[in-house]
Amino acid sequence: MEKKDSELQKQLEEEFLSALEDYSPSIPEEVTDYYLKRAGFASSDPRMTKLVSLAAQKFIAEIANDAYTHSSLRQQNPALRRKDKKMVLTMEDLSSTVAGYGIHINKPVYQAAKPGVLKEKKGTGPAATGTGRGRPPK
Repeated sequence: MEKKDSELQKQLEEEFLSALEDYSPSIPEEVTDYYLKRAGFASSDPRMTKLVSLAAQKFIAEIANDAYTHSSLRQQNPALRRKDKKMVLTMEDLSSTVAGYGIHINKPVYQAAKPGVLKEKKGTGPAATGTGRGRPPK
């Protein structure tokens, strides 16, 4: 009986791997291959890359589905319901969803107005000092 089970399992594995050859994952193989190489994984079998792409796609789909469910439950609360009835994925929905998977996301304490630009106080900018560099004249 065990021999039949192992033969059946081997046949199912071969069918799965052959079906993987025809599958094109949502996550490009080049992206998956880049991150696999960056993590130190090397394989000459392209089905392994497709298998990891499939697993990553499933993981992302589960997170998206759970976040949608969490957002739906949150929006059932009349105090939090939006007027336009659109489903919106908020950072809070995503944070609470991925926390269940062991991933913790925290918002930064502050955010710059534009990347690399800090807001200046009134009267301290280049125009106020006349130096053109935002520093007081010497």
